[in-house]
Amino acid sequence: MNRLHFIQALPALLMLGLTPCDVRGDGGVVRFRETQSPFVITIFTPSEIAATSPAEISVMVQRQDSSEPILDATVDLTFTAPASSAEDSVDQICGPSETTPLDRAVPATRRQSANKLLYSAQVKFDAVGEWRMQALIERAGESAKIACYIPVASPPGGFVKLLPYLLLPPLLVALFAVNHGLRGQALASG
Repeated sequence: MNRLHFIQALPALLMLGLTPCDVRGDGGVVRFRETQSPFVITIFTPSEIAATSPAEISVMVQRQDSSEPILDATVDLTFTAPASSAEDSVDQICGPSETTPLDRAVPATRRQSANKLLYSAQVKFDAVGEWRMQALIERAGESAKIACYIPVASPPGGFVKLLPYLLLPPLLVALFAVNHGLRGQALASG
């Protein structure tokens, strides 16, 4: 009888295992947080960033003394490609390629953000690796500059994402067959 309860609970456990592992808020994952007088600056990114897919990079700027959000700052983000992509763009015979921009500045605004307390920018990373991001925050003659690294992964394959869902129907059929066989044994011995 104990085995029957386990088999009946197995589909529920399986469905629980197929649910997404992380929960995302408005701004994503806190990637970096630093206090530089008079600001407290927090950087948010999606939990996973894939190369060639747009990602929303968000910045929250708060007053250091009261933690109130600052809504009238100017936030500029500069992204520098990983060193490995710079090496990949170098032609060993002819020298560095002129067509690969490694640095680019992007203004982050509250207009672009779903959460109006955050300054956001949509960024499309074109290389895999650890990108260096610098944020320059200016307000009323005061400024702060911070830097952090943002990991960018290879874009996932389409089939790999579908694999759990493709395996689910055969697994459920097998569980049904095992359940049917166990019930038949219970009725025959009973």
